[in-house]
Amino acid sequence: MSIGANHIVGPINLTVKPSNVILITGPSGCGKSTLLKTIAGIIPELYSGYMVNGEIKIFGKDPRRARSEGIITYVPQDISNFFVGYSLRDELVALNIDPPRKLDEVLRYSEIIDKPFDEMSDGERYRALLLIALAQGAKVLLLDEPSSHLDSYFLEQGLRLIRGIALETKTAVIIADHSISKLKNLVDDIITIDSDSCDENSYSNYYYSDPGEVVISVKNVWFGYSNETVLRNVNLEVREKEIVVIFGKNGSGKSTLLKLIAGVLKPWMGTVKVSGKIFYIAQTPIYWFSEESVIKEVKKNIKLFGLKDFSPSSALIKFNLVNKDHINPYSLSVGEARRLSLLLADLAKADIVLIDEPTLGLDRCSRKLLIELIRKFSEDGKAVVVATHDSSLSMIGHKAYELSDGLLISKTLGDS
Repeated sequence: MSIGANHIVGPINLTVKPSNVILITGPSGCGKSTLLKTIAGIIPELYSGYMVNGEIKIFGKDPRRARSEGIITYVPQDISNFFVGYSLRDELVALNIDPPRKLDEVLRYSEIIDKPFDEMSDGERYRALLLIALAQGAKVLLLDEPSSHLDSYFLEQGLRLIRGIALETKTAVIIADHSISKLKNLVDDIITIDSDSCDENSYSNYYYSDPGEVVISVKNVWFGYSNETVLRNVNLEVREKEIVVIFGKNGSGKSTLLKLIAGVLKPWMGTVKVSGKIFYIAQTPIYWFSEESVIKEVKKNIKLFGLKDFSPSSALIKFNLVNKDHINPYSLSVGEARRLSLLLADLAKADIVLIDEPTLGLDRCSRKLLIELIRKFSEDGKAVVVATHDSSLSMIGHKAYELSDGLLISKTLGDS
């Protein structure tokens, strides 16, 4: 099988037996998600411009038929538009699903069953989709980048649960993910589409310049949704040239705090004061793009920010997007879209850059590039606030905090 006239993926020969858990890995943009969507029958049915050569059979059936009969189900990397109801309870009622208790013991869906989807964290929405997929009883389960969405607890416990269900019900599981280290002990086999040779943990030996004036001041802030308090008496100061990393589990309030700093939300109590221009990069920045190609998106923003005599090609080179110049931004991988959003933040000449889950969908090389870019932002005088469920990123900051039970706790750099 191969996908696309220019062979985005392939040729690939793959046989997965019932009860097998397979990891497909490789760098950002190598085609992992494309492969899963093709196996699920989403490509080419719902995506124009793709051509699939070869044959795919799911228990002897065409992928589209297998999907329509509930034999195969796909949990996507981009989870923003896969719900039709207001809450998880609505979704379960609409699908006539009554999940077994053992799913709640691991995924803890009872904690979020009545929480509106637009108030859920990225990780909580992924847990909801994972619950629905498992409760539907499909015989082939496709998971796209679970390590990008789930914190370490839910990732390990969730995949152990899936492995047990696969053995018990003879379900085949295919996972596409860039992180071999987190998943290698939870799968039966690993298939690499491409490889990279970057050092995933090259965070040390970096000189930080002295921070400048305070540009973000959060004092005694309380906030919540409906009757649920999310943040409790939060205090935070961020200075020019400073990198501040805020980590915590899925649903701990990290995204909420960034939205308060950005002015998207207003606190129940307390004050948030910001000095300077803010550029906020959400978990799914792809929906900000409006042009039909990456190069046009870059040129539009160069014009928007009044950057005369600025070279679009130099920006693409800097952010490792030079070979994606004529690609539609909506066809980028999540990791590539993340780099494009960082490029636009650089063009904006913002004083403050807020980045929500920056390592979402990034392989080791892209992760290393991301760290270099964040440090370059600091060198250029910007204040950078990073919210992440990946506690290892605390190593790149001047300061690190953990959000737990609504409280912001100062941590020694490198602590997890």
